[in-house]
Amino acid sequence: MGEAELLQGNATEAHRWLDPRDFSAETSARGLHMLGRLLLQEGDNSGASEAFAASLQRDPDNPGLWVDIGRLRYRTGRQMDAIEAARRAIALDPANSEALLFRGQIARDTKGLRAASGWFARAYRARPTDPDILAEYAATLTEAGRATDALRIIRELAALRPGDPRANIVQAVIAARGGDFDLAQSLLDRTGDLPDDMPAALLAGGLIDLAVSNNASAAQAFDRLYRMQPDNREARELLAHALALSGGHLELTHRFGDAALAPDASPYLMTVVARSWEALGERGKAAVLLDRAAARRGAWLVPLQPGEGSGASGGPQARIRALIVTEKPQEARRAADAFFARFSGSGDALSLAGDAALAAGDPKRAEQLYRKSAAIREPWPLARRRYAALVRAGRPDDAERLLERFALARPGVLEPVVWLAQRAFARGDLPQADRMIRRALYLGAQRDPEVLALAVATAARRGDREAARRFAARALAIQPANPVARSAMAAVSDASVRKALAARERAARR
Repeated sequence: MGEAELLQGNATEAHRWLDPRDFSAETSARGLHMLGRLLLQEGDNSGASEAFAASLQRDPDNPGLWVDIGRLRYRTGRQMDAIEAARRAIALDPANSEALLFRGQIARDTKGLRAASGWFARAYRARPTDPDILAEYAATLTEAGRATDALRIIRELAALRPGDPRANIVQAVIAARGGDFDLAQSLLDRTGDLPDDMPAALLAGGLIDLAVSNNASAAQAFDRLYRMQPDNREARELLAHALALSGGHLELTHRFGDAALAPDASPYLMTVVARSWEALGERGKAAVLLDRAAARRGAWLVPLQPGEGSGASGGPQARIRALIVTEKPQEARRAADAFFARFSGSGDALSLAGDAALAAGDPKRAEQLYRKSAAIREPWPLARRRYAALVRAGRPDDAERLLERFALARPGVLEPVVWLAQRAFARGDLPQADRMIRRALYLGAQRDPEVLALAVATAARRGDREAARRFAARALAIQPANPVARSAMAAVSDASVRKALAARERAARR
């Protein structure tokens, strides 16, 4: 009865049946397991751990129990132990759908979309009517660019559970990527208010709102996302973009004026905030930011403070980051090593120790720590730091292979593709550089002057003067004062074209 109430979402009734622990000898293992699952859902990690441990004593070979133990370990920062629990569950029952689902979720973090979709396919074959498996499988296929397969799976979820918001959200993303924004908006409208526990839904909703010029609505969605994830810089820039489009210049400058002056601010954020200062009549403040945005990009790896309001902004992690930022690398390293000793199974502790080692001038040790962290979870910021460590350790070929592997596993991430294009151009591999540039443009670099300048140089070396002129014109139209864009103009040999581009630059300045 406790399990039945739990499955229906009736937590109060589930507690009534499970809390007394009045189980028979035959059902005690299952009853304690369900109690632990209930407490896990409610965020009572210590209570869940105690219940799972008691259940494990009675039934140590239960794969479903090992999956829940793994989820608890992952939540409490013991990611390595969580992976081991997932492996134990699979070993006990290779066809257990819960174990296969969990293994796929871990693989998505560590190995990328292709590896994850294989695990989800196995979970789907084991239990084709499980809503969570259908939703995870379809979402992963969508991110991997397999829209037709994703639609087939997500429509099975829609037929099985017509009110499940995940079905409409995934279909909306697929429709938006196909350019049918009216259909995408209609699908999201059927969902109602986007749930706060699904950040991807807020991101998709905001992007679709932007595409159909619902800028104020987009700003609301990105604001909710940014408040949930204050360290998410993409969410910050999307919010700034939506505020600018909706005329919220006062709010934009108030919230992001200081961030635009920070050393790690992107040229895009600086430009958006500058345009808002211009709209408010503050041309002096705008000029400072526009000059900085137009300058060549500086160091491509800088230490960052955690975002205000971030859960990571307190405690020893914040202290270690502050030591790195204030250039006290040896002290930061000692503190990071002590933190790692306490939480040796945590991917965050590993990556933070790697940061401290890198700041202290030990790239070899940093790369070792980053590699161990990547075995737990490898987002792009971690791969980027690992790349830097490999380059500084004198292993540029290994660094490039890291980029290639990451770009293959996560085909929607732009920056490694740009870096691969730059490296190919530097060694004279023009066909590879051209392929990577075209992929970067497809992924959203059409408004990046430096990528366009690389496209100019590549086209010029290939002898394609028309393509070089086209890319140079686009770069200057976007950011006329950018020195890289100006050098792209210089790469175009046709004097009449240079004259026309110079006229465009003067007009843009006016």
